[in-house]
Amino acid sequence: VSDHDTLFTGAYTGVVDFGGGPLAASLMADVFVARYDRYGQAGLPRHEASARFGDILEQRAYGAATTAGGDLVVTGLHDGTLDFGVTSMADDDQVMDFFVARFNQDLSRDQSFGIDGVATAAFDGGNVPVPRDNDTALALTFDGDKPVLVGSVRAFSVGTGDFGLARFTPTGQLDTTFGTGGLRADSFGVNLPSLATVAAVLSDGKLLVGGG
Repeated sequence: VSDHDTLFTGAYTGVVDFGGGPLAASLMADVFVARYDRYGQAGLPRHEASARFGDILEQRAYGAATTAGGDLVVTGLHDGTLDFGVTSMADDDQVMDFFVARFNQDLSRDQSFGIDGVATAAFDGGNVPVPRDNDTALALTFDGDKPVLVGSVRAFSVGTGDFGLARFTPTGQLDTTFGTGGLRADSFGVNLPSLATVAAVLSDGKLLVGGG
């Protein structure tokens, strides 16, 4: 980040301690975020902040980026409820959905974004005519100050699907000027499973998406 601190995120089971005390996951995988000071202490990284969130079902973080001001933005999937201790957000169709969370530099949640710092998106089938699907956000980029998530939209019953794109406003609502209600599902070929793993906004404003 701009101040050269180290930020990282991911998923874990069991108990971890990043230096701020033990963080116990629920029954399945939970998401963690952690921040370390750039200077360290006695040759080792110095813990500044860490946190976890999730419930007894599965939550995983796959992508992260920082804003121009150094705030951490994380994306991934959640099944069940994203429990941040203040507000719980359930998936809308009993299978996995995208999520995006924005954190201040002390890893407290940015209350100006979404609900309690978190927003979610569900494709409900994307371009695949199946109402229940697993939506997995794998990476994110920024279109100006708007988070853009990319990943997969996989039909729950048939095992194939499209890649999905979601764009949010700076305050964490789906950007209705993008795609359909802020969402877009597409594929790299007819009847081919499509997975988007990277994206970038070009100088002319076009969105470049890669995957397979």
